[in-house]
Amino acid sequence: MIRNGPHPALMVNDEVERPYQTALAAVDLSEPSANAIKTSMTLGLLGTLRLTLVHAFFPLAKGKLTYAGVSQDNIDEYVAGERLRAT
Repeated sequence: MIRNGPHPALMVNDEVERPYQTALAAVDLSEPSANAIKTSMTLGLLGTLRLTLVHAFFPLAKGKLTYAGVSQDNIDEYVAGERLRAT
């Protein structure tokens, strides 16, 4: 069991009622995320599980642009561009 470390770990403390059918992977759209998923598939760690990927989008500079007095139209344009880039 991992008690301390730099990476998050999920620990299930009870017996499952039935086998898992879906695995959830949080990704950041980076090459290491892609490699982790490819490796888990290559090693057969997912078995027959359905894999669902989750990526949260947060336009980092939005708050600073607001604070700097940038117009709402320009901020909206920035957010739309970042959303498109992330997608």
